[in-house]
Amino acid sequence: MFDIYSILEQLNNSTTQYIASIIQVTGSSYRKEGASMLINHDGSFVGVLSGGCLEADLFERIKINAERSSWGHTYDLKAEDDLLWGHGIGCNGVIQVLVEKVDKALKMNLLKFKEKLDQGVNVKVIKKISREFKVIDYLFICSDGNVFGVWSTDYKPELLEKLENGTIFDDESSVYYYSYLYRARPNLLIFGAGPDAIPLASLAKQNGYQVSICDWRSAYCNRDCFPSADQLVLGNPFELISKVNLKETDAAVIMTHHFQKDKEILTHLLTRNLRYLGILGSLNRTKRLVGGIDLPDWVHYPVGLNIHAEGPFEIAISIMAEIIKNQKHPLLNKEIMTI
Repeated sequence: MFDIYSILEQLNNSTTQYIASIIQVTGSSYRKEGASMLINHDGSFVGVLSGGCLEADLFERIKINAERSSWGHTYDLKAEDDLLWGHGIGCNGVIQVLVEKVDKALKMNLLKFKEKLDQGVNVKVIKKISREFKVIDYLFICSDGNVFGVWSTDYKPELLEKLENGTIFDDESSVYYYSYLYRARPNLLIFGAGPDAIPLASLAKQNGYQVSICDWRSAYCNRDCFPSADQLVLGNPFELISKVNLKETDAAVIMTHHFQKDKEILTHLLTRNLRYLGILGSLNRTKRLVGGIDLPDWVHYPVGLNIHAEGPFEIAISIMAEIIKNQKHPLLNKEIMTI
């Protein structure tokens, strides 16, 4: 799902663009419903739909269908000795791909979609698609109550409410309905701007997170060290917490390497309810930091998955892997989106 953030950021960087999305999967595949990629007129792309086996073919099909506003193609990846592909992919699945040319109206709505995700708003995307896989209408339904898009036919909220991620065929209207709920861009707040925070910030950005670097040292917390950070926050521990807008879906990592500062930051963060909080340091150090209090289950220490990481880059990988694992916690799936 996180591909969508990178795709939306690249909308203004090319002239003719297409968005290809997986709207239905039967069996198994490399990516699931909701996976998308942006394809530029020169063949460059952002995001992937497969492990690299379909993208070149998809671009050739785009050139053939250049005049069409939208169309679909079915990839049958079940046969290991397929003659059509000659790749022997053997994914044992069938995927339906929808391709849409990004015209002026769609681009405007996609940029509004990006704005909502950046504001922390979840957005359900619904598309009405003909039997020939031409997009008839589309809506962006926001958790803050806003609805926008292009919907020229009857609006049926009783039907749209029932839609879950994926595609269904409506016999009454003889069209397909595709729906996918995109959750607001997750935030990662890194408390500590030392050299070991640099690879973590970079990995988080590449994975679609908004990244805030929080530190009291301007010599470390600056654009030279963190050019891609969304926010740089300077101040003492209390000021840092008061300056950032913490949400329940956010992740945070404490890594200042300053025991007293870590303790103050931890004390303030424990008054909030986060998706994930990781504390860098040895087990003994963290136990002294915690001081024997009972911690909620969203606090993790020592931070990161146990992959025997050494050095800043491996440690950043282990931390990012643990954050992603917890971001996909089953509780996320309990949220109901109403129209």
